[in-house]
Amino acid sequence: MSKTLYLFTDKYPYDEGEQYLENEMQFLAGRFDRIVILPQTRASFQRPVPPNAEVHFLGTNVRYGKLILLKNLPLLLSVLATEWKHGRRELRSFAHLKGTVQQFYNALCHARAFDEYLRTQPQSENYFYSYWFFQWSTMLALLRAQGKIPQFISRAHLGDLYPVFAMRPNYLKAYRLRQISALHPCSEHGSRYLRDTYPHFTHKIKTAYLGVPHTADNPMHSDASFTVVSCSAVDSRKRVGLIASSLALLPFPVRWVHFGHGADLEKLRVQCTTLPPHITAELRGFVPNAQVLEFYRTTPVHVFINLSRYEGLPVSMMEAAAAGIPLIGTHIFGVPEIVDESTGFLLPETPSPEQVAACVEKIYREGVASLREGAQAMHRKRFLDATNYGVGFWGE
Repeated sequence: MSKTLYLFTDKYPYDEGEQYLENEMQFLAGRFDRIVILPQTRASFQRPVPPNAEVHFLGTNVRYGKLILLKNLPLLLSVLATEWKHGRRELRSFAHLKGTVQQFYNALCHARAFDEYLRTQPQSENYFYSYWFFQWSTMLALLRAQGKIPQFISRAHLGDLYPVFAMRPNYLKAYRLRQISALHPCSEHGSRYLRDTYPHFTHKIKTAYLGVPHTADNPMHSDASFTVVSCSAVDSRKRVGLIASSLALLPFPVRWVHFGHGADLEKLRVQCTTLPPHITAELRGFVPNAQVLEFYRTTPVHVFINLSRYEGLPVSMMEAAAAGIPLIGTHIFGVPEIVDESTGFLLPETPSPEQVAACVEKIYREGVASLREGAQAMHRKRFLDATNYGVGFWGE
């Protein structure tokens, strides 16, 4: 029997989000006969997908109505009981109770629409994979509880794992863990957090690192201009302005290239006008991932910097490490699993510009060729895509 994967995303393959999923898709396309991608949102721009993949937007078929909540009251009570027992009693908060019911209702309406869609599909051995541990996985948990799907898995990254973003509360984690077959955080830090928070479901939690391919070694020659690269969104969480403040303290010429855009990009441009003349900043804005990797293949880069407040375990660091570029990062969440003394410099959670500048200057003065070797060794050890994506979650 043919195998079909139903892959639930945030907005991939629309717009520019979830670029790191594109690489995994190539491996999934080789494992399944058919892939149906279901994004939460869509946009006018759609990126290419493998030949055996198709996109289905469920939202247009979702019907809302209060009767569905009344008809599924026993299921709601079961959900609330699980949350009360395993969710550290957050339901004592009225806001949490209200949010839980709202997310249950939204997932229930989507579950009805997806079940109707699934009934129209050709007979196949079906697999269900939520890329985020959020609303899609809630929907799948309800379907599994109702006996409409046999199993499902999910990844977990940052905002869908830790309670770090109050603007997007994530309820029903305990219930999802009760129903899920396996949950795969992208870092050991994330796995430890979940095991400590939900000890009853420890056996379902297993780290699954994301991965990137080996790229050509980043070229390096003695007369190359000292180049710093960063790659992220530009907003308050990413602290790209801290990179600018740090580089401003350096006494030698530096070329800084930043890939990425965001709400604070114009503010960053203004900040860069105050940099000393020997510090040049190139703010490239949004650039397709292939162009970033081409830059690594053709342009000597001395160090990659990420000073974010929040990062699960950044793929941008994996890509830099694969090319042999030393790393500077902060001691947050899963970052220490890629940045250590063998690959670069791990700074405190909230570093000062002076601390960042000192690490950059050490690389400038000493060259630290061993860090380039260490970065590639780390990539081969933990973040090689052929290893991480070559074994199926279901053990095929």
